[in-house]
Amino acid sequence: MLLSGNRASKIAVFNAQAIGRAFAFQYAACSNWPPNGLAPFQKLSGGFPDRNAMTLFTLEEANALLPELIRLFGKIDEARAALRRLAPEAERASENQGGGGIAHGFQYADALVTFITSAQEILSLGIEIKDFDKGLCDFPHEREGKIVYLCWQRGEETIEWWHDLDTGFAGRQLL
Repeated sequence: MLLSGNRASKIAVFNAQAIGRAFAFQYAACSNWPPNGLAPFQKLSGGFPDRNAMTLFTLEEANALLPELIRLFGKIDEARAALRRLAPEAERASENQGGGGIAHGFQYADALVTFITSAQEILSLGIEIKDFDKGLCDFPHEREGKIVYLCWQRGEETIEWWHDLDTGFAGRQLL
Protein backbone atom coordinates (compact mmCIF):
# COMPACT_ATOMS: atom_id res chain seq x y z
CA MET A 1 0.00 0.00 0.00
CA LEU A 2 1.36 3.41 -0.95
CA LEU A 3 0.77 6.30 1.36
CA SER A 4 0.63 9.96 0.43
CA GLY A 5 3.55 12.13 1.51
CA ASN A 6 2.20 13.71 4.72
CA ARG A 7 0.47 10.55 5.96
CA ALA A 8 3.54 8.44 5.15
CA SER A 9 5.80 10.91 6.98
CA LYS A 10 3.57 10.84 10.07
CA ILE A 11 3.64 7.04 10.14
CA ALA A 12 7.42 6.97 9.60
CA VAL A 13 8.04 9.43 12.44
CA PHE A 14 5.68 7.58 14.79
CA ASN A 15 7.24 4.20 13.98
CA ALA A 16 10.79 5.55 14.18
CA GLN A 17 10.09 7.13 17.56
CA ALA A 18 8.49 3.95 18.92
CA ILE A 19 11.35 1.78 17.67
CA GLY A 20 13.92 4.23 19.03
CA ARG A 21 12.33 4.24 22.48
CA ALA A 22 12.18 0.44 22.51
CA PHE A 23 15.82 0.16 21.48
CA ALA A 24 17.02 2.76 23.97
CA PHE A 25 15.23 0.99 26.81
CA GLN A 26 16.46 -2.44 25.85
CA TYR A 27 20.01 -1.35 25.07
CA ALA A 28 20.29 0.41 28.42
CA ALA A 29 19.53 -2.88 30.16
CA CYS A 30 22.79 -4.47 29.06
CA SER A 31 25.18 -3.96 26.18
CA ASN A 32 25.06 -7.71 25.46
CA TRP A 33 21.26 -7.85 25.27
CA PRO A 34 19.35 -9.23 23.45
CA PRO A 35 20.82 -12.39 21.97
CA ASN A 36 18.69 -12.23 18.80
CA GLY A 37 18.79 -9.63 16.05
CA LEU A 38 15.20 -8.31 16.04
CA ALA A 39 14.53 -7.76 19.71
CA PRO A 40 13.53 -4.06 19.37
CA PHE A 41 10.39 -5.32 17.68
CA GLN A 42 9.61 -7.89 20.38
CA LYS A 43 8.26 -7.41 23.88
CA LEU A 44 10.76 -7.52 26.72
CA SER A 45 9.82 -10.71 28.52
CA GLY A 46 12.17 -11.63 31.31
CA GLY A 47 14.32 -8.76 32.42
CA PHE A 48 18.07 -8.86 32.05
CA PRO A 49 20.21 -11.54 30.37
CA ASP A 50 22.02 -14.20 32.32
CA ARG A 51 25.62 -12.98 32.29
CA ASN A 52 26.74 -16.58 32.87
CA ALA A 53 25.25 -17.49 29.50
CA MET A 54 27.44 -15.04 27.53
CA THR A 55 29.37 -16.23 24.51
CA LEU A 56 33.07 -16.71 25.21
CA PHE A 57 35.49 -16.09 22.35
CA THR A 58 38.96 -17.38 21.69
CA LEU A 59 41.37 -14.78 20.35
CA GLU A 60 41.20 -16.47 16.94
CA GLU A 61 37.38 -16.42 16.89
CA ALA A 62 37.27 -12.75 17.88
CA ASN A 63 39.84 -11.75 15.25
CA ALA A 64 37.92 -13.70 12.59
CA LEU A 65 34.84 -11.53 13.30
CA LEU A 66 36.65 -8.21 12.77
CA PRO A 67 35.85 -7.88 9.02
CA GLU A 68 32.14 -8.34 9.75
CA LEU A 69 32.36 -5.96 12.71
CA ILE A 70 34.02 -3.32 10.52
CA ARG A 71 31.30 -3.76 7.86
CA LEU A 72 28.52 -3.39 10.44
CA PHE A 73 30.15 -0.33 12.03
CA GLY A 74 30.27 1.21 8.54
CA LYS A 75 26.50 0.81 8.27
CA ILE A 76 26.05 2.17 11.80
CA ASP A 77 28.21 5.20 11.00
CA GLU A 78 26.20 6.00 7.86
CA ALA A 79 22.89 5.58 9.70
CA ARG A 80 24.03 7.77 12.61
CA ALA A 81 25.14 10.48 10.18
CA ALA A 82 21.69 10.45 8.54
CA LEU A 83 19.96 10.51 11.93
CA ARG A 84 22.07 13.47 13.06
CA ARG A 85 21.34 15.29 9.81
CA LEU A 86 17.57 14.70 10.09
CA ALA A 87 17.29 15.07 13.88
CA PRO A 88 16.33 18.78 13.93
CA GLU A 89 13.48 18.15 11.48
CA ALA A 90 12.27 15.12 13.45
CA GLU A 91 12.49 17.06 16.73
CA ARG A 92 10.36 19.88 15.32
CA ALA A 93 7.80 17.33 14.08
CA SER A 94 7.63 15.62 17.47
CA GLU A 95 6.78 18.96 19.13
CA ASN A 96 3.61 19.32 17.06
CA GLN A 97 0.46 18.09 18.81
CA GLY A 98 -0.94 16.58 15.63
CA GLY A 99 2.28 14.85 14.62
CA GLY A 100 2.89 16.65 11.34
CA GLY A 101 5.51 14.26 9.99
CA ILE A 102 8.73 15.24 8.29
CA ALA A 103 9.61 15.60 4.64
CA HIS A 104 12.29 12.93 4.91
CA GLY A 105 10.38 10.59 7.19
CA PHE A 106 11.20 7.48 5.20
CA GLN A 107 14.93 8.27 5.19
CA TYR A 108 14.81 8.91 8.95
CA ALA A 109 12.97 5.64 9.58
CA ASP A 110 15.30 3.73 7.27
CA ALA A 111 18.38 5.13 9.02
CA LEU A 112 16.93 4.29 12.43
CA VAL A 113 16.12 0.72 11.40
CA THR A 114 19.58 0.31 9.84
CA PHE A 115 21.22 1.57 13.03
CA ILE A 116 19.14 -0.73 15.24
CA THR A 117 19.48 -3.86 13.14
CA SER A 118 23.23 -3.39 12.60
CA ALA A 119 23.85 -2.82 16.31
CA GLN A 120 21.64 -5.79 17.19
CA GLU A 121 23.52 -7.95 14.70
CA ILE A 122 26.77 -7.14 16.53
CA LEU A 123 25.16 -7.81 19.90
CA SER A 124 23.64 -11.06 18.66
CA LEU A 125 27.16 -12.33 17.98
CA GLY A 126 27.92 -11.91 21.69
CA ILE A 127 30.08 -8.82 21.15
CA GLU A 128 29.50 -5.91 23.52
CA ILE A 129 29.47 -2.42 22.03
CA LYS A 130 31.07 0.09 24.39
CA ASP A 131 31.37 3.24 22.25
CA PHE A 132 29.77 3.86 18.86
CA ASP A 133 31.99 6.87 18.02
CA LYS A 134 35.23 4.97 18.61
CA GLY A 135 33.92 1.63 17.37
CA LEU A 136 34.96 0.22 20.73
CA CYS A 137 33.91 -3.37 21.46
CA ASP A 138 34.58 -6.09 23.99
CA PHE A 139 34.57 -9.84 23.41
CA PRO A 140 34.02 -11.98 26.53
CA HIS A 141 37.00 -14.33 26.88
CA GLU A 142 38.39 -16.79 29.39
CA ARG A 143 41.94 -15.98 30.48
CA GLU A 144 43.75 -17.93 33.17
CA GLY A 145 40.49 -19.31 34.55
CA LYS A 146 38.55 -16.06 34.77
CA ILE A 147 36.26 -14.15 32.44
CA VAL A 148 37.79 -11.00 30.97
CA TYR A 149 37.22 -8.92 27.85
CA LEU A 150 39.26 -8.93 24.69
CA CYS A 151 39.17 -5.27 23.70
CA TRP A 152 39.16 -3.84 20.16
CA GLN A 153 38.47 -0.45 18.65
CA ARG A 154 38.19 0.79 15.11
CA GLY A 155 41.58 1.34 13.51
CA GLU A 156 43.27 -1.60 15.22
CA GLU A 157 44.17 -4.35 12.74
CA THR A 158 43.85 -7.21 15.23
CA ILE A 159 42.85 -7.70 18.83
CA GLU A 160 45.90 -7.10 20.98
CA TRP A 161 44.37 -5.92 24.26
CA TRP A 162 42.35 -7.32 27.15
CA HIS A 163 40.97 -5.98 30.42
CA ASP A 164 39.08 -7.19 33.48
CA LEU A 165 35.29 -6.92 33.41
CA ASP A 166 35.25 -4.03 35.86
CA THR A 167 38.23 -1.95 34.65
CA GLY A 168 37.10 -0.92 31.19
CA PHE A 169 39.22 0.74 28.53
CA ALA A 170 41.46 2.41 31.12
CA GLY A 171 42.53 -1.04 32.35
CA ARG A 172 43.60 -2.36 28.94
CA GLN A 173 46.67 -4.56 28.93
CA LEU A 174 48.60 -6.09 26.04
CA LEU A 175 47.90 -9.77 25.44
